Amino acid sequence: MTVYIAARYAEKSRNSKIALELRKLGFDVVLPREFKVRADAREKSKYVYRECLNALVRSSTLLVVSPFGRDVAFEIGFYQCLRQSELAGPYRPMHIVRLNTDEHESIEDDMISNAVDYESNDIREVCNYISRYEKTEDFGSTKRKRSLKKKFNSDAKMRVARA
Repeated sequence: MTVYIAARYAEKSRNSKIALELRKLGFDVVLPREFKVRADAREKSKYVYRECLNALVRSSTLLVVSPFGRDVAFEIGFYQCLRQSELAGPYRPMHIVRLNTDEHESIEDDMISNAVDYESNDIREVCNYISRYEKTEDFGSTKRKRSLKKKFNSDAKMRVARA
């Protein structure tokens, strides 16, 4: 499962620490700041935009680090739209988690408060929350595929035995 970190681009040190904490727990992390291209020129900016959207589509968790600006607000809206689309479903978890780095909470943001699944001002609590649902929700795992394969094989053997 992949965690996409939506945060202010200028907060490089803070965002890197958050990404490191999540990687220590074994999560794949997307931090747009780590893209190898600088978004100075128009073409490079388009590249970063496309990479961010592709990463959001692949992510199971959007970690919103507040306070945030317009770009993060766009990422939240895009991800919320994905959650309500056909891309999401019973076999694809998509969570929005908010890490508060100041005194504000999502309840103060009318639009985001209804989209956030969990929020805390402690990175350890956020990591624990993500770990809980990422490890307990077994969506489309190989274990499930094996049990379906076993069932199919036993059904096929029964049909052969009857013939």
